[in-house]
Amino acid sequence: MLSSLQHVFLLQDLSEEDCDHILPLLKTRTYKKNQVLIHEDDDSSDIYILRQGLVKVYRLYHDKEIILNFQFPGDIIGEMETIATYPRRVATVETMETSHFWIMNRSDFISIMERHPSVLKRAYNRLLDHLSNMNNKVRYLSYLDVRLKLANLLLDLYYNLGKPAESAYKIDCKVTHHLLANMIGVTRESISKVMRELQEEGVLMMNQKYIYITDLEKLQSMCDDMDDSPAYRKWRSQDISQP
Repeated sequence: MLSSLQHVFLLQDLSEEDCDHILPLLKTRTYKKNQVLIHEDDDSSDIYILRQGLVKVYRLYHDKEIILNFQFPGDIIGEMETIATYPRRVATVETMETSHFWIMNRSDFISIMERHPSVLKRAYNRLLDHLSNMNNKVRYLSYLDVRLKLANLLLDLYYNLGKPAESAYKIDCKVTHHLLANMIGVTRESISKVMRELQEEGVLMMNQKYIYITDLEKLQSMCDDMDDSPAYRKWRSQDISQP
C-alpha cells in the first residue's frame, strides 16, 4: 500500500515538506470489490487517490458497460472534472478488488494546483495518456473483427500488466470473458469462442481467471497490421521531467 504522497504521479515533484502539509487534508477509506465510488452524471466532487487495489472506469450505454480505462495505485481519480470545472462526473468508477484510498475535497485540490503548477502539468500529461489510449482503442475497435480486436486487447494487457511466468507471460489481473467483452464492445459468447480458439492454437491458457500468454510471438504477428510500437500501447507514459 502506498505510504507516501511522493509515490502519487501528480505529486511526484513536490518536496517531502509539501506532502506533509497535504496529508492532514486527506481522509482514508476502503471500498470492497465491485463497489462504486463515483457514478456517471452525479455532482460529487471529491478527489480519490488510489493507494492499493484496482478500479475500472466505464460508461453505460443501453445498460451495456463500456470500459474506458483502469486506474492503478498512484493514480488520482476525479481530478479532470475539477480542472475543467465540469459540474458532473463523466464516467462511473468501480473497484475490481478491495481498494484503499486517500480522499480530499475539490477546493483543497484546487489550492494545491494553484500553489504547485507542476501538479497541473502532470495532470495534463495524464490526460494525454487517456486520450492516446482511447485513440488507440477506437482504431482497432472500429475496423477489426472480433479475433483481431481480442488479439490487440491481449497485447495491450501484456504490455501493461504482463509479468514473466514459467514458460509464459502472466496478465497480472483476474479477468473474465464478460470483462474482456466489455473492454472491446462485443458479446461474451464471441469472446468465449475466440478465447477457446486461441487456447487450442497454443497462444494462451487460462488458470484461475488469469490469462497466460504462451506464444507471444504469434500473438504479436496477429497484430502486425496495427504497426504499433510497445510505447504506443502503454496506458501510462514515461515520467515527465520536473519543470
